[in-house]
Amino acid sequence: MNPRSRHFSVVLLLAVAIGTAGCTIATDTPSPAPSPVAAEAPSPSPADMFGRVASPDWECGQFSALEGIEFRTRWEHNSGKIDDAAYASRLDALQDAWMYAVFGDSTVTPSLREAQRVAADGVDPDDPAFLAAKGAVSQACDAAGSIVSMGALPEMGG
Repeated sequence: MNPRSRHFSVVLLLAVAIGTAGCTIATDTPSPAPSPVAAEAPSPSPADMFGRVASPDWECGQFSALEGIEFRTRWEHNSGKIDDAAYASRLDALQDAWMYAVFGDSTVTPSLREAQRVAADGVDPDDPAFLAAKGAVSQACDAAGSIVSMGALPEMGG
């Protein structure tokens, strides 16, 4: 057998092997019925997604996240870990986070909306109006039975 015939034979055998790899021999035993596939839950409509009332716990969690960013950023600046430019940049980003935060319609929401309105003028941690607005959110969270918590960086003792 010449090399060209041998090559053709190998290719032919591979084609037959691949073509029949999924075939089975018919038997009298019926194959088991496929298990039913669980129906996928329908995707919520935009009205469902935005029409729901966010719980005070969820909203206070959002507030905690924003407060934690500010707390850690201020500490890093005061301890010399970041310079003035980095500090200003983070406060700008925090302002954006406040401005575009999504809140629901719970007992905490009015205070969050007010803090969001005040944040439009900047999120200076020393601004009395911003401090008062954030204090009102903390009080609303407390009144709703929710907590506000912030995590510390490892260097801060966290």
